[in-house]
Amino acid sequence: MALAARDLFTPAGTSVPLLLLVTGLTAVLYVVTRRRTGGLRLPPSPFGLPILGHLPLLMPLPHQALHRLAERHGPLLYLRLGSVPCIAACSPDAAREVLKTHEAAFLDRPKPTAVHRLTYGGQDFSFSAYGPFWRFMKKACVHELLAGRTLDRLSHVRREEVVRLVVSMGQSAAKGKPVDVDAALMGLTGDIVSRMVMSRRWTGDDNDTEEMRSVVAETAVVTGTFNLQDYIGVFKNWDVQGLGKRIDAVHRKFDAMMEKILTARDAKRRQQRESANSEDGGEGEAKDILDILFDMHEDDAAEMPLSRDNIKAFMLVLLDQLLDLFIHDAVEST
Repeated sequence: MALAARDLFTPAGTSVPLLLLVTGLTAVLYVVTRRRTGGLRLPPSPFGLPILGHLPLLMPLPHQALHRLAERHGPLLYLRLGSVPCIAACSPDAAREVLKTHEAAFLDRPKPTAVHRLTYGGQDFSFSAYGPFWRFMKKACVHELLAGRTLDRLSHVRREEVVRLVVSMGQSAAKGKPVDVDAALMGLTGDIVSRMVMSRRWTGDDNDTEEMRSVVAETAVVTGTFNLQDYIGVFKNWDVQGLGKRIDAVHRKFDAMMEKILTARDAKRRQQRESANSEDGGEGEAKDILDILFDMHEDDAAEMPLSRDNIKAFMLVLLDQLLDLFIHDAVEST
């Protein structure tokens, strides 16, 4: 028997138009999704929501959520992080296919808004697009910046910092004061790395070092904050979170700090060159990583020119990794 028009609004009748509406929306979403993917043969994918995609499925802990999804759908997943398509490899074999067998297809890095802005448009090594510059910087890291001879030249830094720690612990023991060995060892690691990078202790208490730690911590906050512009297409040009202003403010602080550091280092290098033949000249001084970057910047015959922005972006990544070391230790301790 036909359903009367008035029955559509009864509890029993509402199910029919609701079912038609849901069916219609599902069909539209299916067609739109198929058009966007171009009919590609994609890996299995769980059901995703419009606009948000599979983002809600990754809460609260993404690595655990991916494990659950892989158990249900297989080791290779197609996910939409809002408007961003991605492939998740959730087993050793799948990871090997992505990272080794088909490496060339996955070489480009994502370009989050905060990282892209803070690294001067991807001028660092970690987030630069795959190409001549990336290959040049990889070779420079292997043969110059992180080469064995560079580490050997800076071996005195490791010896000095270890001696400094042992003396400090001995003084504390003589006074009967307890020593937080875990924190002391983390401080040792941070100071060694920081001195090798830019001849400055990470745990120093002078104003410049405190400013450096503060600015790097701010960069970690803005790069670690979920940004709607990166994942939800409708917000791409709309800074609803106000995060863009924070990113710009942090970038200005970091740029001013690095300009001060680079200007001071540039002046020191000029002075060393002028007094190269004197008894206390700079020729015998071990170069840190910042010095090596300056050498590459000043080398007119270099395979690839290294700009001042390249140096700043590279230093940002190194300092950010150093901060991550301390944050990870703090989390592990708690």
